[in-house]
Amino acid sequence: LARMKDLNVLILGCRGVGVETAKNLILSNVGSVTVWDPTPARSEDRGANFYLAEQSVGNPRDAECLAQLKTLNPYCKVDILRAKEASLPACLGEDNVLSTGRGYSAVVVTEILPRATLTALNGQARKNGIGFMLALNMGVTTSMFSDFGPSHTITDEDGEPTQMLAMANVEVITATGIVKVSGCKEGDKLVVLTLASEHNLQDGDMVSLDDMRGSLASYNGKQLKVKRYGVLSPTDAKVDLKDVAVKEMLKNSTAEVMDNFTKQYEHYKKEFESSGAAGNFKQREITLFNRLCLILEDGTSVDTWTDYSSGGLVNSVKPTLTKEYKSLEETLVYTPNPQMMDQEAWHVGEGCWIHIALHAALRFHETKDRWPRLLDKADAKEFADLALAASEEQRKLEGACWLQKVEWGFPSGEPTENLASLSARLERFSLLFASELTGLCAFLGGAVAQEVIKKTGKFLPM
Repeated sequence: LARMKDLNVLILGCRGVGVETAKNLILSNVGSVTVWDPTPARSEDRGANFYLAEQSVGNPRDAECLAQLKTLNPYCKVDILRAKEASLPACLGEDNVLSTGRGYSAVVVTEILPRATLTALNGQARKNGIGFMLALNMGVTTSMFSDFGPSHTITDEDGEPTQMLAMANVEVITATGIVKVSGCKEGDKLVVLTLASEHNLQDGDMVSLDDMRGSLASYNGKQLKVKRYGVLSPTDAKVDLKDVAVKEMLKNSTAEVMDNFTKQYEHYKKEFESSGAAGNFKQREITLFNRLCLILEDGTSVDTWTDYSSGGLVNSVKPTLTKEYKSLEETLVYTPNPQMMDQEAWHVGEGCWIHIALHAALRFHETKDRWPRLLDKADAKEFADLALAASEEQRKLEGACWLQKVEWGFPSGEPTENLASLSARLERFSLLFASELTGLCAFLGGAVAQEVIKKTGKFLPM
């Protein structure tokens, strides 16, 4: 929550998606929200922007929304940005947004802008460590893009709470034939922790130790890797770890538990061999979730842990991830099969034609200095031609997006067979390009607001 108050967000566009995004971020209690949209409001804008009234028509959209946005949260600073479109990239260099003493954390584009402006905004955002998001509703189609720059640190990938686990026992055992610990060979010495409750850790996860006593007190505060501890069990034994008797047995020392599993394994294997049955002896690996193996990478001898007597806490540690994100310019070209929310649609490459449609929209503006008009059939025909031409150009580039056949999510390198159908979709995209649908605006406004919050380092960006 403290890091959220440090977020200063710039929202470009005050149509349906823009006001939904601003509303959600203001209610989330970010530090500040600045909106920009000097375009005069039109009657049709009132269909998706619930802050516009009849008397708003003809006035700048951002100014008409400002008063009501401010009423949402007195603890969030809200204002409009007074700047021309050409100077928007330079505005991202501001280092004292609304007197907060900080610059912008994220910029959200909610209405399509000319290609030159978009790429300049994205470049400036990457240069200044600002998150760049694009959320567009064009008729019955939506698109989202986020770029957290060349280096973004994620401190909490999933938002799940960390675990604190009490130690019940610590033993140094020698790995035998039925012990299954990743990377360990038979005969290796292992430091095995018996826990008072079950864990949900994976191989290689980090834990910190606390409340260690005696000669092991030096481990307090140290972070160590752990691995899961498992055993081989005959399939026919049908061991159920949820069974009360099995749970009670697992509370014993690791030496006693291994003695039980070893006797069981040898019994079933002897029966199998004496039966003369064909095939291999069936066995399965069982993970004992109340046990962990400590990995000592500092050169300390495992024998040190034989001094354990009591106490000890194991605290799971969230791993820190650093990820690199592609720029908008690179993503527009080199995304062979764009992701879709509907995975079945993604499997057959439905995202390709939408990606190409965005190319066509930007190219249309470059040639006409305007966007496709609502329900204009001549514009739609020209738009479809531009899209097909863009697809053919990108076909020559390795790893680029073009109208190719996609099977199970993998581009085939062969042209799509339903080009006529795609041309019709591209024309429909153009016919409806200028419109917004309230339901899709509400969805996008919520989704991109959540993406902005990820700038704090919590949760994995899309």
